[in-house]
Amino acid sequence: MNDIFKIIILILLLSSCKKEINSDVVILKGLVEENDITHLEIKTNELFKLYKQPVATIKLNHSKNSFNDTLNVGEGYYDLTINEKTILVYLKNGFQLNFNISKKQIGITGLGEKENNYLLQRDKFDKNISSKNFSSFYSNLNEIEFLKHANSIYRYRINLIEKWNLENSKFKYIEETFAKLDKAHKYLNYPKARQSVDPSYIASNGFPKTFETIDINDERLMDLPFYTVLMFLNTVSEVHNRKHQSIDKSLETLKYVILDSLRIKNKKLKEEVAYRTIDWTFEQTDSLDKVFTLYKNYTKNEKYLNEITNRYLKIKGLSKGSPATNFTIRDSEGKLISLENLRGNIIYIDFWATWCKPCLSEIKPSSQLQEKLKDKEIKFLNICIESEYNTWKRMVLNQNIEGINLFADKEIEKKLKEDYMIQALPRYVIIDKNGKIYDFSAKRPSDSELEVELIKLL
Repeated sequence: MNDIFKIIILILLLSSCKKEINSDVVILKGLVEENDITHLEIKTNELFKLYKQPVATIKLNHSKNSFNDTLNVGEGYYDLTINEKTILVYLKNGFQLNFNISKKQIGITGLGEKENNYLLQRDKFDKNISSKNFSSFYSNLNEIEFLKHANSIYRYRINLIEKWNLENSKFKYIEETFAKLDKAHKYLNYPKARQSVDPSYIASNGFPKTFETIDINDERLMDLPFYTVLMFLNTVSEVHNRKHQSIDKSLETLKYVILDSLRIKNKKLKEEVAYRTIDWTFEQTDSLDKVFTLYKNYTKNEKYLNEITNRYLKIKGLSKGSPATNFTIRDSEGKLISLENLRGNIIYIDFWATWCKPCLSEIKPSSQLQEKLKDKEIKFLNICIESEYNTWKRMVLNQNIEGINLFADKEIEKKLKEDYMIQALPRYVIIDKNGKIYDFSAKRPSDSELEVELIKLL
């Protein structure tokens, strides 16, 4: 009888343990050594965001130096920010993660620890190689050196995946495919980058094709943002290399996708690439009506069509000669700056962000341009969005960013995006002396034609 009683007790204990694992939520616990917690949140990582992963920012419950919270989130990549430290994490309902965070190291245990300890190593590696960009590093390598380096990065990523013996098949597929797409991105960009240093360079016959290790019709690719980005960049490259093309690159690029030049047979994937193509080029086209009609006649996705239609109607209202919407924003010294108060000057607006590398590459050309035009009635407004205030403040000071520097908080940022149809960064707008839009999608400071254009408006 005693033995039966013991068995019943054991069964009850085991069943109660199972109930503690709630597959409908994520449990996050942590201990932060040395510093008190002043800021703690989980936010969708925009770079690695999966297709169906919701965009979310969640403040977490915490005490002085520990936290314990239960969340219901979509599976995917998030940034866990604790004070000044940001940790890339992968969350899935059912995970129960415990963090032990000090200045020197981060420890992660619990359900989901494999994925997230792997990510710690992968993210550390990515940060270590982030300075090796095309303009300053890859372009200076000869073809053999470049291929050796690109393949060593790919091999490291794959070896790291194998080392951690990842059991989540979806997560493993995403990470393996990311490694392939990253290598493909390097293959795509190297020839042009190398030619900027060595104009005589021509890729050898054995140079790898961009998508040689990727099945571009695998529907699982829909979940990865890198796929549509790479297909778009490949399209832009192919259109640029064509001998016979119209002046309007936006129109040509969309045609290239829709007319099946990419050889995408999967309808869902092709629909997604077509949408991303118009999404990223719509504001740059000089053939707005043609681009819109082409996409409208092609797409079967009602949600995407409604979105593009609304943007089309909005852009029509922001055409050349239409009044520029006023805004009032504080500058780096706390002074309120109003667009209306600058009327009488040509205004060149630079919408940028502290994390945006193409934006940062224009800081020096902008300073040089402003120096040339310093005696003219031209005002340069640098409006920072999607950034942290303190990071912006330091960057303005440390990089000596010239012009009128304005920081948009979340409320103002939302309105600016709506009023000026900001879909991507950097974005430039020229407003004439009468407060009317001259160019809704202006040239960058590094474009020599911009100086000529601004002087003509005086």
